[in-house]
Amino acid sequence: MRILAVNCRWCVLLPLLLLVGCVTSDASRPHYSIAMRYTPTLRERETPVAADRAMNAMRELGCNAIVFDGVDQAPSDTLHRAAERVGLSLLQADDAATLVDIRIGDVSTTNILNRYHMSVSDGRSDGILLDISASSDDGQDVAMRNAAIKRLTDRAARIGPRLQGATVTPLMSADGDEAVLSCTLHESTRRAYLFLHNTSDSRFVRTPVKISGQGIQAARRVVEVPFDPHALVGEVHHVRLGQVLLPTDLAPGDARLFEVFW
Repeated sequence: MRILAVNCRWCVLLPLLLLVGCVTSDASRPHYSIAMRYTPTLRERETPVAADRAMNAMRELGCNAIVFDGVDQAPSDTLHRAAERVGLSLLQADDAATLVDIRIGDVSTTNILNRYHMSVSDGRSDGILLDISASSDDGQDVAMRNAAIKRLTDRAARIGPRLQGATVTPLMSADGDEAVLSCTLHESTRRAYLFLHNTSDSRFVRTPVKISGQGIQAARRVVEVPFDPHALVGEVHHVRLGQVLLPTDLAPGDARLFEVFW
C-alpha cells in the first residue's frame, strides 16, 4: 500500500512537472512583437463592449501586443480581459524599449514601409511599435491609414520572425541604381537571408543586381521569400562562381527577402 501511495503521488505530480516544463519552454521562445502604443483614448473606452471593439480593431490591423506607458495608464481588468480574449499580449514600456518606434502621422505607405525596411537593414529585429496618436481622426484618412498599417504589419509578420536575433553584414555599395539599393546578409545559427531594400522615396530600381561577398561564396542557391502569405514558394536563383544575380523591380521604399541555402 505504501508503494502504491508513492506511485499515485508521482502520477499526480508528473503531469504538473511536464506542464511547468512546457510553459517554461514556450516562455523562453523569441517572440516578434507587432505592438500598438496604448493611449488615453483607449482607456476612456474601458466598458466591456468598447474594450472588445478596441482590442478587436488592433487584432484586425495585425497587432499581437499592446504597450502602455506608466502606472497611470495600466490597463483596467476590463481591457486586460478583452486583450486576452483576442490574443493580445500586454507589454510595459520597458519591455518595448528595443522595438522600432514607427509613428503613423500620415498615410503614406511608402514612407511607413521605408522606415520599417531601414530598421531591418540596421538589424533591429525585436519587433515594431506603432503610434497613431498624431494621425487624423477623419473617416477617410482613418481608412487609408489602417490600410497602410495592415500592409506594414503583414510585411513585418513575414520578415520579422525570420530575421530575429540574426547578425547583419552589409554586402554591397555601388553606383547607378544600386546607389539607393541596400543589401544585407542576416545570419543566425540556423538560417541566413539576403535583404534587398530600395532606400529611395522617389526612385524605382529595376536593374538586376549581382550579389557577392562572404556568406554567399559557399552558397548553392538563393530562394525568394514571397511576401504574399498565399504564395507557397518563391523563385530560385543559383549561385555561380560565388555570385548570384537577383531581380529587383522595387518601388520606392520597397524590399525583397531571399533565403540562402548551402
